[in-house]
Amino acid sequence: MGVANAEPQFLRARDALGGVPGDVVVLSSKLHPPARRPGSIVRQDLLARLNEGVSGKLVILAAPAGWGKTSLLRDWCATDEASRAAWLSVDQDDNDPVRFWAHVLAAIAGVSPGIGEASLQLLTAPGAKDAEGILTPLINDLVDLAAPITLILDDYHLISNPNLLECVEYLVEHLPPTLRLVVSARSDPLLPLPRLRASGDMTEIRAEELRFTDDEAAELLNIKFDLGLAQEHIKALQRRTEGWAAGLYLAGLSLRGRPNPARLVSAFAGNDRQVADYLVSEVLDALTADVRSFMMRTSVLDRMSGSLCDAVAGCGGSWRILEGLERTNQFVISLDASRQWYRYHQLFAELLRHELDRTEPGLAPLLHRRASAWHREHGSIGEAIGARDFGRRSCGRKRIDRRALERLHERGLGRNRGGMAGPAAARDGGRRCPNVPGNGLDITSSWSAGRR
Repeated sequence: MGVANAEPQFLRARDALGGVPGDVVVLSSKLHPPARRPGSIVRQDLLARLNEGVSGKLVILAAPAGWGKTSLLRDWCATDEASRAAWLSVDQDDNDPVRFWAHVLAAIAGVSPGIGEASLQLLTAPGAKDAEGILTPLINDLVDLAAPITLILDDYHLISNPNLLECVEYLVEHLPPTLRLVVSARSDPLLPLPRLRASGDMTEIRAEELRFTDDEAAELLNIKFDLGLAQEHIKALQRRTEGWAAGLYLAGLSLRGRPNPARLVSAFAGNDRQVADYLVSEVLDALTADVRSFMMRTSVLDRMSGSLCDAVAGCGGSWRILEGLERTNQFVISLDASRQWYRYHQLFAELLRHELDRTEPGLAPLLHRRASAWHREHGSIGEAIGARDFGRRSCGRKRIDRRALERLHERGLGRNRGGMAGPAAARDGGRRCPNVPGNGLDITSSWSAGRR
């Protein structure tokens, strides 16, 4: 695979496909992976997983922003095994089906010239276009190939056109043995994944597999950034970032050039300027105002359930929001197989709390007290009292009301049922902090509009 040129190049689809009539402009830089940065970490174990995966029909790389999906695919394209790989960097404009398929056909033609000529003629012809009519000639062309092609669709989550999604699903359902598909996205694509998973025709690489190991983190921080950190500091940053590739890279940028970077490791947090800028631009800005507000208000919780979030955020249907946030990989992590309890990624939670204090100053203590009242009602007394103290400190009160603990034990609420939010919650009772705004979130109706 070649590397994208520094300057974008445009060509007509007919030129990309050997002079076939057509008038669709193709941006050729979209047909090449991004250039490799000096010092990037080559992840051999994951490259081996990809090599195994492309022997099947479909490979899915699904993880939040910054987990190294594109970098991994870029490095795989530089290997001998990827000599017949066709690359497409998807963008928002590709929701136009003609533009999308013109780029797909051009990418495939770059590996095997002449493939897709009949499909391009149908694509650029006047009149209505359906998936079967356009893709059947392409599939028939691919069947006759002497060697298979791997088509890589990077950033596929940017495709939202329902008709186009159906077209890609049609292609997946009729994939010939000579075409393997690799899809990289921030959320699971709308494809028949359960069926492909059950048949063994799909390989999945997710955030858990993409986490940096301690050795990879040490290589990045001490070799690329030359920080000279001890193993204990490497492990500390690993815990803070949870192996998030972009988080480790941004930590390296923040610590590079500092007189004593090891001393600053413990202070690295989600409100670090480099991290905050990245998460705001790549995650928060893509959400609706209501969903952002929900996430900021529930960030005071160590762990979240639908009922607890209803009580804290002052809204209904929180379970649906949590389910959607986790499904679309918005730095929300499921804590159990039944998807009852969730938490935010540590750095993301810290950013959300920072944004809460900035945009709704004075609200956090009330949210803590609401959470503690919920815990008290549900029998998690240890959580309720520990968190109530947190809320009081937020209001400037520093003493724990031990008598409240005794009263709750007397009422038979002393047994901790487990799985509840930790001490970042507090009781919705007693004296309120001044200048606290009220409720009023209408989230469930805006969730779909906030997905990207």
